[in-house]
This record gives sequence, C-alpha cells and structure tokens, in this order.
Amino acid sequence: MRSIFIFPLLISLLLSLAPGAFAQKKSKIERRILGDELAFGRKAAEFGLWNEAIFRWERVVTKDPNNSDALNNLAVAYESVGNYEKAGNLYQAALDLDEDSQAIRKNLKRFRSFYRKHRKQLERDQKIKARKRATAKTTKESAQGMAKPQPIHQEKKGQGAKVKAKKRNKPDTPPPKKKEKSDNDRPGGVQ
Repeated sequence: MRSIFIFPLLISLLLSLAPGAFAQKKSKIERRILGDELAFGRKAAEFGLWNEAIFRWERVVTKDPNNSDALNNLAVAYESVGNYEKAGNLYQAALDLDEDSQAIRKNLKRFRSFYRKHRKQLERDQKIKARKRATAKTTKESAQGMAKPQPIHQEKKGQGAKVKAKKRNKPDTPPPKKKEKSDNDRPGGVQ
C-alpha cells in the first residue's frame, strides 16, 4: 500500500528537480514544429496558395515573434495578395530583427521600389477617373440643354397597327408617271 503513495511522490519529486530538462525537450519539439510550419508555408507559396502560406507563417510568428525568416516570408505573402501596408511593416520588422540579412534587405528594397511605382499609378488612375467624371458631367449638362428629338410617326391611342399599316401603304411622294417606250429607248443602243 505504501508503494502506491510513494510512486507518485517520487515522480513529482523528479519533475520538480529537473524542470529545465523537460522544458528543453519541449523547446526542441516546438522548434521542430515551427520549422515544419515554415517549410509547409514555403510549399504552399510555391503553388501560389498564399492564404495557406499566410496561415502557416502567422502561426510561426505567434509562437516565435522574433523569427525574422517567418516575418520576411509573411511580408512576401501579404505583398502577393495585395496587402501592401502590412507587407511593408513586416519587412521592416524582419529587418529590425536581423539587420545583417541580405535576403531581407533585398526584399525590402524591391518592395519599396514597387510600392512607390504602385502609388504613382494609383494617383494617375484617380486623376483619369476625375477627368472622366468631369467630362461626363459636362456632357450631361450640355445634353440637358438640347431639345429632345421628336418621333417621326406618332401613333394614335387605340388604333396602333391600323395607323401603321395605312402609313406604309401611302408613301409621302407620288410614284413617277410611266412614259411610253419608243424605239430609241430600247436597250443596246442600236438605232
């Protein structure tokens, strides 16, 4: 009976004496899992599955906020889906963590160049849209000042098809009078 009580006591004593050993094993397992998540995110990105890559790399950053590789990869993914503000912030955060990384520097430099051009294009597009709206407004205002064209044939209420049929049978101009043919009018020009 004593052995039943001594065994759990012995296990709890061993756990309390060596907490660092278990924590170290846990961190190795966590690092392995985080490495797998990073690799899975890379594979997803290779296939263009950017939302899946974002999901994986967000998990890594949540568990290890100082992982500059995950931040850099996450920035690339957000840039690919069009979330440029977040991408720029993540590139900068990755560079702040690892200032010596040439890959992060290269990505940030490329992103800044692209983003500068992108903003200029957006400004041009907005100016073009504003000009089109102004032109459309001017055209609409001038069209309102013009009289509306009146229809040529107006139907009388209740007569509909009868009126149209009569108008088709009565041309506006009388048909030309037929003249009698003479021998000089024969085809061939022979006289």
